[in-house]
Amino acid sequence: GVLAAAVIVLVGTGRAIWADYADFGLWTGGVPRGGDPPTWEVGIERLFHSFAPWSALLPLALARLLMGSPSGTPASALEPRLLAPYRDAPDAPRVAHPEENALRLGLVAWVAFGFLAQALFAARFGPATFLPLVGAAGAVALVLHDVERTRRGWWGTAVVTFLFVGLIVRDFRAYPVGPIEGLPVEGIEVPEVFNPKYVWAAFLLAFGGLLGLGLAADPLSPHRAFRDDARTIWRLFVPAALLEAQWKRGIGYRIWLVLIGLLTLSIFGFGAAAWVAPEPIARALQMTTLAIRVGRAFVFIVPGVCLAVGGMRFLLFLFAKLGSYRLVPGILAGVVVGGYAALVFQPQLSSHFSPREVYDTYNRLASEGEPLGEFRVGGRAAAYYASGEIVELDSQAELIQFLQRDERVWVAFRADDLASIDRDYRRRSERHVFVADARSARMILATNQPVEGVENQNYLADAVRDEPPDIQHPISVSFDDRIELLGYDLELPHETYVGPGESFSIIWYFRVLAPVPGSYQPFVHIDGPGMRINGDHVPVDGRYPVRLWEPGDIVVDRQELAVPANYRRGNLTIYLGFYAGESRLEVKRGPADEENRARAGVLPVR
Repeated sequence: GVLAAAVIVLVGTGRAIWADYADFGLWTGGVPRGGDPPTWEVGIERLFHSFAPWSALLPLALARLLMGSPSGTPASALEPRLLAPYRDAPDAPRVAHPEENALRLGLVAWVAFGFLAQALFAARFGPATFLPLVGAAGAVALVLHDVERTRRGWWGTAVVTFLFVGLIVRDFRAYPVGPIEGLPVEGIEVPEVFNPKYVWAAFLLAFGGLLGLGLAADPLSPHRAFRDDARTIWRLFVPAALLEAQWKRGIGYRIWLVLIGLLTLSIFGFGAAAWVAPEPIARALQMTTLAIRVGRAFVFIVPGVCLAVGGMRFLLFLFAKLGSYRLVPGILAGVVVGGYAALVFQPQLSSHFSPREVYDTYNRLASEGEPLGEFRVGGRAAAYYASGEIVELDSQAELIQFLQRDERVWVAFRADDLASIDRDYRRRSERHVFVADARSARMILATNQPVEGVENQNYLADAVRDEPPDIQHPISVSFDDRIELLGYDLELPHETYVGPGESFSIIWYFRVLAPVPGSYQPFVHIDGPGMRINGDHVPVDGRYPVRLWEPGDIVVDRQELAVPANYRRGNLTIYLGFYAGESRLEVKRGPADEENRARAGVLPVR
């Protein structure tokens, strides 16, 4: 019956693929599309990310399944007479039944043919959920069972698995869309404001550490040496037995040990000097503070290595004491990672795509009779989620007029429209629009009156002001009599300087004198001999371009910059200007160079 059903499905699917219907096919489960198909390795990337964290073990698991029984020898090759001497041994070879070997090969074939089907489907019909997920999970589960049965440490597997976990951490940090790549959705983008990279790193590294310890722990290893060393604490942290053994091996090994000892003392001595007299050393050796910071870290290398050795021995001892349960902590950590992905990460991410939270805020804050206007929101979500009167607004002018009402009203609009809406609203009311909910990266809830007990989440309320604050480095530079640079503040990691490899902030203050045509935006050059830090950017974190600036506004623009690690000591000159393509606004007044760059000040690098 099963074979007949498989043949029917195979024939039906093959006919549907051959016919290549233009509409949705029940056999294929998709609609054919044109364009260039994705390359085959895209499927590997999706599997590696969507099956995380267990994908860190999957390559080794598939290789292990091809090796046969847990002993590493196929069951058919072991005769009963050869196994007899080991029957009662604590680590006797375990022989898999023929059914188990068939299961191992079947899981590998399941994953392989499933991946092939996935690649073919994606080439013609688009992305889909990775089909042989159960096969991959079975492969990992069976290998974990092998670890439990063999009762020995799998150091190689532990190290490689932890390295793969590190790759997952790197990918999730650089590509926030990674955790949801397994979903059959095309073109999904994670908002820049939502990237819990540190949370992912904490959970994944905890998983890698616990699973790695479970794989590496050897339940049958003698623990007498650990107990003896634990009685004399220093031997627990220093591999004294290893050093003694190497010393006794001959003169060549002794020379190497002496050289390593001298190098260790030199590193420690430089680190201690970097703590005691950093400035004299930096000046005498013409070094930057980066070398001093690295040198200070040298002091902790030897104690850190000793603590790591002792801590690793202690943890391996604890995991070995767990015996056949030594993998349980790692498995539980994997469950926690999955729970975070399903119950925390995905709901938080969905809040940036679904307007429901915005409407929930409106239902909670709005009083009876306060209408909700919608502008360029799309869909019928308000009809399902909002409890008040809904007013459709067809233009921005209509929205501004709606906000001019004497009574309180609410509006929901796209987050990208806030800058232009706020500008037009300030023209009429001389105040910023009050944003009650800006949690979503795509949709905003605003009102025309402040709400008691609710903070205004309009970022422009701090970025666009009526009067300038006290400025740390005041200056007056006029760009084409349209923009005046009033000065800037420097936020440095140290009181008077920034070091190579460190980040710092510049807060620029501008007064708008007249409208600026075109698409001008500020550029920042921080120059020194053979060095330049570029700071071209759209003001206010890319959300308030110069074309929206209004005469009379004081614009506060903060930007984060970093000094490359290879930069030398010195005072770098800070230049600022405005450009659009090859054109620059002319500097008509104030300190500047011949390239229409305002000479704002100096950045001390030490």
